[in-house]
Amino acid sequence: MAELHDLTALEQGRAVRSGEVSPVDLVDHYLDRIGRLSDSVGAFVTVTDELARKQALLAADGVGDRSSPLYGVPTAVKDLNTTAGVVTQFGSATMAGYVPTVSDEVVRYAVQLVARSRPEDPLAPKYVKEYVRWGGSPRASQYLVLGAKARAAVLGKLCADYDCVRSVARQVLRHRLLLNFNARAQKLSSADVIDKLLVEPSVER
Repeated sequence: MAELHDLTALEQGRAVRSGEVSPVDLVDHYLDRIGRLSDSVGAFVTVTDELARKQALLAADGVGDRSSPLYGVPTAVKDLNTTAGVVTQFGSATMAGYVPTVSDEVVRYAVQLVARSRPEDPLAPKYVKEYVRWGGSPRASQYLVLGAKARAAVLGKLCADYDCVRSVARQVLRHRLLLNFNARAQKLSSADVIDKLLVEPSVER
């Protein structure tokens, strides 16, 4: 096998599913590589090695959605994206040491809401599979959280909650959902699909 870091993300995912490589192997490989190259490359602001190993162990135990093509594959998050409990500085000295307070549960809700808008997702409702051609991308989840934080600030709340996410969902998602011919024949709009997603209970992965 080629060096793990030379494999594409999909190839790494296939290696994990086949048992050729474990999620822990991947995480340890990348953490070692980050440690060796950090001084010369400087690609990471914060390295969450303990969290990465904890999540890798959970994936190795089969926790989560094993049908995902990237199951068990570690990912990096840009310093521009708020991650609860992790220093996020937005590349700005004025934000040095900032630790976001958006809860994991709210972020997870936003991610699941967008995932359920994609017809190929295992958790997508029947009507999404029937009427939606393209759903929201991962970026939609990021902007749901950003919009929810702005909404919380306007309302004077200490942090964003589920209601804040729901209140900005239409604005964030309606131009990101592309409906198919079946939807147009039924005179449905993207707002109709979004409203239906919002009234249904979220499904834990």
